Amino acid sequence: MSLIRILPAIFWGVIIFWVISAPQTQLPDSELLRLPLIDKVIHFILFFVFSVLLAYGLNKSTSNRITGKPLIIIILSIGLLYGAITELFQFAVLPDREGSVFDFIANAFGTIFGLLFFRYCTKPKKTGNK
Repeated sequence: MSLIRILPAIFWGVIIFWVISAPQTQLPDSELLRLPLIDKVIHFILFFVFSVLLAYGLNKSTSNRITGKPLIIIILSIGLLYGAITELFQFAVLPDREGSVFDFIANAFGTIFGLLFFRYCTKPKKTGNK
């Protein structure tokens, strides 16, 4: 597998870690961030993008291309594991942040819907031959 293909996913994973590690006091004071459940939306988007980038990188690799069920299993495993690790890290290590089961659920849904989006976008188009 070509590492260059998954670098965007690795970079995005670092961004996720940076975002979830930021102390509450360093978050911007914005009306948008005060909307109900906005943190769940942010978690969903972060992991949606992560799974799309990871699926693209693994699927488009020139050697050892991963497709089908193995791709689904790998993306779900990595996304769910990383989502759990980020929440456990917030819970156990960061004094200013707290891990949440509901944040993990948002991470999981972002991973799943990102994978579904990738599969939909890369599905072979049906021709009109009858």
